[in-house]
Amino acid sequence: MGLTRDLARTIPINSTRTAAKLSKDELVKLILLLLLAKRSKNELDNFLLRRLLADITINKHNGSLVELVTYYQLSHPYLAEYIYDIATEDFLAKLTKIAPHRSDIPEIRASLHEWMAKFTNDEYYLQRARAVRIDHQINRVRNEIDDHRIYVDPMRFTSWIEDEMMLEINSALSSTGSNKKGVSVTCDETVLSLVVTQSYNAFCSNPVFGIASYIGRRIRHGTFHGHMYSSIINQIEREKKFQIFFKNHAFINKWSEWKDIYNSKVEEIIAERLHVFSKTKPLGLLTPEVYNPLKQSVLNAAVSNISKNFTETVSTQDLCPIIIDYCWRLAEIDLISVIDFFRTLQSSLKNVKFIEEELLPVASSISLKLADIFRRDLELAIDRKISIMLGWFKRPSIVAPKASVSLLFAATVAEVKDTVTEFDPQNADFSEEEIDLVGNFYHLIYDSLAIVVSNAAKYGDLSKPLNRRFEIVPGKVKRLIIRMSSTISPTDDPVEVSEQIEIRKKASFIDANLYDRKSGISKLLLLANSRKDFTLDQYEVIGREVHVRLSYELEH
Repeated sequence: MGLTRDLARTIPINSTRTAAKLSKDELVKLILLLLLAKRSKNELDNFLLRRLLADITINKHNGSLVELVTYYQLSHPYLAEYIYDIATEDFLAKLTKIAPHRSDIPEIRASLHEWMAKFTNDEYYLQRARAVRIDHQINRVRNEIDDHRIYVDPMRFTSWIEDEMMLEINSALSSTGSNKKGVSVTCDETVLSLVVTQSYNAFCSNPVFGIASYIGRRIRHGTFHGHMYSSIINQIEREKKFQIFFKNHAFINKWSEWKDIYNSKVEEIIAERLHVFSKTKPLGLLTPEVYNPLKQSVLNAAVSNISKNFTETVSTQDLCPIIIDYCWRLAEIDLISVIDFFRTLQSSLKNVKFIEEELLPVASSISLKLADIFRRDLELAIDRKISIMLGWFKRPSIVAPKASVSLLFAATVAEVKDTVTEFDPQNADFSEEEIDLVGNFYHLIYDSLAIVVSNAAKYGDLSKPLNRRFEIVPGKVKRLIIRMSSTISPTDDPVEVSEQIEIRKKASFIDANLYDRKSGISKLLLLANSRKDFTLDQYEVIGREVHVRLSYELEH
């Protein structure tokens, strides 16, 4: 497993599966199933691995995956790495014996990232652990469940990138020199642009891991038809108050006619619209190969970010997450057309003319008041189902995070209130618009916000509001500006508070992460020193208030 990184891509699936089935040795079976998990698309192989991994972890390592990989890292380090790679949040979601609750999943994954950081001595994995915990905190506030949304298997997509795109990536990115001072980096943006467009096309169209696979499963499993037809019809027909209608033959005939027309429209959507655009499906709603100005700007940002990452690290190791992130950004733009289609479809789908001219007259002859209620309930049921279904075509925050700045603020408040329970920032948001952020960039904003909010809670007047304003400032470089002001505690002297703040601003900040008390401003300065896209513009006392201004450079 350690001699070649290509082993999981080259093993014969059938032979390995047979060997795993026949093996009596637990370790050998685990190795074979781990190799299969990276190559096989058979759910049974995945199930057998999860069952074996759960048994070993529970019986020998106190139900802790971190304890398991720590044990294997001494005798079988590559086996431990394979387990780390396999145990994604998607995989853990199905490992119910080890992660019985939804909230267990991000904590286990974050702990595995922390183990990997120690194992490789690479702080990058600590950042990933922090990112997972931030996302969990945000989702706790948002209370959002992504089980029914568009999904792309990140592990299989990563394998596809490594198999199909790595040659082009390596040809586009090259370096010469033996040390950091002497390294010269070359980035071919034309080839990188081609890599991203081809990756995004596979991201949408691949029948195994792509969005097309998700939509296909929805169609084959009847979820869309069941949602848009069966559940609505059954709900109406089972309603006790409408049974008087379903005893009337004239009404039943008209109702059956409306149902047939409605069903044919739903079937047409399934057959022609819920597809990625192609020669065989020219009416497909997803068009990954079409690039409007908005998608082109995202593509340009992706190429720029890949080049920037390679220039800083002189490595292609961390590029897959960047490509995945930008594929989701492109997908979100394409998914707007899907959502718009269903919104414009509501009127024609209901077939209002038939209801008014054919169905309602018969129903009104039975009961005028009940006929109006029938119409209202039918149309409302369709509207509600479409509204729910629109959520299917939004990207899941668990794999491609998106959050508004106000939501990030609320998440930091929730985290701070775990310690300072009486903290209440109050409704003092003076922003003029809701600002949405996508990608892992918002982790930077969360971290900096958390410091300011925590300081306000610990040292401010808890009876007064925490005033804030979030805004986008256009220009050659577009920036997000966050302004916050908190009132100084009545027992504190503003002059002394100002002096303390100035002392902290002038102090060394390099070791800020090594201590906790009075480290907030130092941590902000350290963050600003390590990130070119973040600036601490202001942290000062004005009157009896502490004013803070944070500035973030946005990619596009």
